[in-house]
Amino acid sequence: MSYNLFIQLEGYALNREKTDEENLVTEIFVYLLNSSKHLQKKFLSHLLADQRKSLKKKLLRQFRNPEIESQVPSGDSIFDISIYSKNSDERIIIENKVGSKPCIDQIRKYLKSNIGYVALLTPTNVNSVNQKNRRYLGHFCWKDVYKIIKKMYEKQGSEIMGEFMKYMEEKNMGPLSNFTEKEIANAATGYGFITKAEKFVEEVKCGVEPYLCETFNKGRSKIKLKSGNSNPDRLISYYFYPPPKGREKYRMYLGFGIQIYDDERPYFFIRIGVWTKKRRDIVEKDHEVREKAKKLKRKGWEQDKRYPEWILWKVFEMLSKKDADKLVKEMVNNTKNSIEKLRSIRLMESIRRALS
Repeated sequence: MSYNLFIQLEGYALNREKTDEENLVTEIFVYLLNSSKHLQKKFLSHLLADQRKSLKKKLLRQFRNPEIESQVPSGDSIFDISIYSKNSDERIIIENKVGSKPCIDQIRKYLKSNIGYVALLTPTNVNSVNQKNRRYLGHFCWKDVYKIIKKMYEKQGSEIMGEFMKYMEEKNMGPLSNFTEKEIANAATGYGFITKAEKFVEEVKCGVEPYLCETFNKGRSKIKLKSGNSNPDRLISYYFYPPPKGREKYRMYLGFGIQIYDDERPYFFIRIGVWTKKRRDIVEKDHEVREKAKKLKRKGWEQDKRYPEWILWKVFEMLSKKDADKLVKEMVNNTKNSIEKLRSIRLMESIRRALS
């Protein structure tokens, strides 16, 4: 690892009881915002991008020359970042997370107090926080902030901006980098591939989870996704048990991830499976399940018979020339569409009936 100013500063800062990684990132980012009016404007526009046009225009005018402070005490709370309008009483409060999960109760508390607009800023591997409140600006990702800073740096940025970007890259706060053909070709040996693949699947997981929650739990609670990386050829994967709960949830699962296929190249997969050889035999003999599986096979699904379980899956090629962020969105959509196909032919219901 090459010398980096922020990595060095962190080494000292983390030895102090009152300082942690998130506070350090907050202080540096606030410094950059206060150092560049252009960066201020671009960041505020990013925070307000999804607001209606009239409100966005109004707030951008009010926050034209804001006061931006870090670690601002307010009652029994401390705002990570406070953007205060000199021209009105409006305020934007930003809850910043770097490694830990966001505190939903804290977000709700800020919104309930009606002290300003609220935004959440996190790495991309943190589950989205959905809050229906007109003062909730939304959940934003550090990788998009990285892109904003990078554009500023390329035009007129200071050396400290460049150092901060290096720091963000070290901490996986930057955007995904594209897979190279060499990494794809040597994925079976792990050459330069595993770390990128882990981050890639984490991003797909974050994109899929809200859909799974809404589809299977009606938005009331989160879907519990478990790691399924025990098999050596399933490099990175997640699976979950669709409702109903109870003993039945251990019979059938849905999963997705990256796996090395027969040609020793990695593919993204979506699968439906049933644990154990005994249950596999029951499902394979069921006429209704077999007929529905035939329909799926005509749509590109395959049966994987390498394991002592019943598996029906669909695979998608990992192309090295594709932009990584676009590839994530593509695999999120592939996962959603594949699960919708399973639901449309009611395959899960047929499997439950066969095993009941």
